Amino acid sequence: MAHDELKYRAALITTIGASIVALMRGWPAFLRRKGFAVGTISTDDRALAEFAAREQIEKTHIVEMTRRITPITDLRCVFRMAGILRRGRFDIVHASTPKGGLLGMLAATLAGVPIRIFTLRGLPIVVSRGWKRRLLWVCDWLTFRLAHRVTAISASVAQEAVSLGLCPASKIRVIGHGSSNGIDAARYTRKTPIAEAPLRAEWNIPPDGIVVGFVGRIVHDKGIIELEQAWQRVRAGEPRARLVIVGTPNDEDPVPPDVMRRLQGDERVVLVGWMDNPAAAYEAMDLLVLPTHREGFGNVLLEANSMELPVVASRVTGCVDAVVDGVTGLLFPVRDAAALATAILTLVRDPERRLAMGTAGRERVLRDFRSEVIWEGMLALYGEELRRVGRWSENESAAP
Repeated sequence: MAHDELKYRAALITTIGASIVALMRGWPAFLRRKGFAVGTISTDDRALAEFAAREQIEKTHIVEMTRRITPITDLRCVFRMAGILRRGRFDIVHASTPKGGLLGMLAATLAGVPIRIFTLRGLPIVVSRGWKRRLLWVCDWLTFRLAHRVTAISASVAQEAVSLGLCPASKIRVIGHGSSNGIDAARYTRKTPIAEAPLRAEWNIPPDGIVVGFVGRIVHDKGIIELEQAWQRVRAGEPRARLVIVGTPNDEDPVPPDVMRRLQGDERVVLVGWMDNPAAAYEAMDLLVLPTHREGFGNVLLEANSMELPVVASRVTGCVDAVVDGVTGLLFPVRDAAALATAILTLVRDPERRLAMGTAGRERVLRDFRSEVIWEGMLALYGEELRRVGRWSENESAAP
């Protein structure tokens, strides 16, 4: 669609550029096809420029934000973002991630943006204590308060927000069956049998090896401590097992050094680091584990299911939406390393069950979680809000 045919302007805001790349693939391009000029506001990221070109994003605005609470820096960010939004004359500001959501809603309010939407992707408050928990509650409550509409990526995280008194049930909505952005089933499609996946040779996996995979940030909240503890039991009980960890550490929620040393020193553990294409990693795995302490949805679980892998995840908010226990994977009590080890060994030792769960997971993704379902649902919400503020008439063919 030519630029002069674009009728609406939407700004997408996240704390870091990598979140836009990882969580919104395909969404900006879809919006443009529906008549929206799209801008983004986030910190810089090496992949953001290429993503913006591919998705036809009009302009990427770089505002340095941090996940940490930094009052003076945060206030400066708000005023800078408000200036960007005012000059851009945006109809909609759609923010997500905790810090990006709070600063984005504050800036959009100051700039007088008529439609403010916040997507709830997770609640750090649930693993916080003391003064930090109280501060996070106030920040989250303010974010929800300033937003005209709130979408949640899972029913369980929406219910938790309501139960914590952060948001009234009437204001929050789950699009479709949930998830951050749906799953690109074409991208996450198995192309080779597991044993023939190219990365297995690179990882030195023996022919009879069974790869237990983890994909995500290597941080305390993702359950890396419990994963390492469970791995010791799995390692001792099943000589064919190998552990592959895809991701990078984060200094803001570090894993204890002794845990990392044990993982790094284990010849049966492969620490891959960051991968731009996790589909290649899934293709080389036999099952995926996510022992997280909290989650908004657990997108990696659906990505793995789409690649016909069974999954093991903690029974927490978000994961209970992503996994059908006993059908597409197994759930275990959060922080219970022994139960995690038992679940892993159950699947490692039962190839027929792995196959059945992987097949069921792929079928569920195709039925309920295709990206287009989420995009159409979110577009319908945009249309409702445009009608509310009188920015759209039924005669405009390019409107949602």
